[in-house]
Amino acid sequence: MDGMRRKGQRTLRLLTSVATQAVAKHVSTILAAADLPSRMHRVNSAEALRKAISTSDWDAVLAASDHPAIGLEEIFAICADGRTSMPFIVIAASGDEELAVGLVRRGAYDWVRGDEIGQLAR
Repeated sequence: MDGMRRKGQRTLRLLTSVATQAVAKHVSTILAAADLPSRMHRVNSAEALRKAISTSDWDAVLAASDHPAIGLEEIFAICADGRTSMPFIVIAASGDEELAVGLVRRGAYDWVRGDEIGQLAR
C-alpha cells in the first residue's frame, strides 16, 4: 500500500470484500501495526458494493478471491463500471494467482497472496 498514503497521515478508508469479518480485522491489525490506521467497510453483495461506491469516498478496495457471495471478477467489474479511481487490490487465495495477475493487467493496482497478507503494510 506504499504510495497510496504515507505514515502519519489520516486514517485509510478501505472498502473490503473479504470472506469474513475476522479477515477484515486481521488486515486492519496488520495495517495498524505498521502505523497505517484504517477504517474498513465490508460488503457482502454486489448491491452493497455499488451502494458503498456511490455513497462514500474510499482510499482503496481490498477484494478477496475466495469471497463466498460475490466473485472477484464481478467485484472488479463493478468498481471499473463505477469509474472509480481508487486502487483495487486483490487478495488472492491459493490457486487464484493467475486470476489476480490477470486483473492487474486489466487495471487492478496490485495483488497479494492471502497467506502473505502482511505484505499489504509494506
